[in-house]
Amino acid sequence: MKNFVIAFLLVLSCLLLPVASSAAVTGERCFTETGNCISGDIRSFWERNGGLAVFGFPTSKQRVMQIEGKSVEAQNFERNRLELHPENLAPYNVLIGRVGALNMQQIFGENYTNTVTPLDYESSTDVRGGLLKNDRKCKWFAVTRQFVCNDFLQYWATHGIQLDTSSGINEAESLALFGLPLSGQFRHTVNGQELEVQIFERARFEYHPENKQPYVVLLGLLGNEFLTPESNAMPTPTQVQTDEVVGFIQFDLGTVVTSIEIAPAGSARWRSFFDSKKKDSIRAQSGSKWQITVPIYEGSYKVDIRLNEAVTWQSVEMRNNRLVVLGYKSTWNFTGPYVVMIQDNYR
Repeated sequence: MKNFVIAFLLVLSCLLLPVASSAAVTGERCFTETGNCISGDIRSFWERNGGLAVFGFPTSKQRVMQIEGKSVEAQNFERNRLELHPENLAPYNVLIGRVGALNMQQIFGENYTNTVTPLDYESSTDVRGGLLKNDRKCKWFAVTRQFVCNDFLQYWATHGIQLDTSSGINEAESLALFGLPLSGQFRHTVNGQELEVQIFERARFEYHPENKQPYVVLLGLLGNEFLTPESNAMPTPTQVQTDEVVGFIQFDLGTVVTSIEIAPAGSARWRSFFDSKKKDSIRAQSGSKWQITVPIYEGSYKVDIRLNEAVTWQSVEMRNNRLVVLGYKSTWNFTGPYVVMIQDNYR
């Protein structure tokens, strides 16, 4: 009993160490989607400050790049560039590229600071004529003389670089991640789709009203648009989660369930929902109903479902409170998995 208490206290003391004092991850983390890996300080920064949603997949190897006339060790990502600055103390030893400024140059010209009209704090209004300075959902940035409002402000204020051990996000941390707004909101065509956007020093915010919260604001793939990838082949863009549903699955097979995996239809990006080899859980007989929360990507509710790392049901449409019963049959004219039944409003 005494040894158990000592071991427990040792584990607890490790868990209570401040996040900021943890050492950088030294091992590589590789991505088959682009064939590139991240490691060291860049990996630690990427994982700690938003990962795929904020930076996307790596599109180059870490290497020396010429940035603003200086040789800097850096790595390109789908949405930005991460730069190593060992002359700075952590957490400022990794900095984010100003790709938003490149986007401004593309749209408004190289001297965009002279062509983008700064707003007047006292008289600027919204589409209904209300003064922005009186709107609690708007924030004024005096340095660049721009307002950030509504969903864009909500996203800006709830994302940031981890500069301390606090779990919340403060203004300094949001500035460190996105920088100042360089433009107001305006209509802009992205990949053939006209969107409401706003450009910041390090990001382009895009408004997607067709998505559910919290996915109505997405970050543009500025790294893909303005930074040179490692090879001539551009990576497949990161699939963005746009929703999630809580549904139910039942397997009508008369066999033991050892693992359940789900992936966006046709993607082969499997996510495990149950694995008896990795959990202290008895193996389950089919016939049991499994409640699962399924992430939805790019607005498609169709998923592939794989059982026991073998049998796969393709393009099964998942919806909230939908029960999907899956079976397998072998007859003279058909062999394979099939959907036995779908019942909506199950719960």
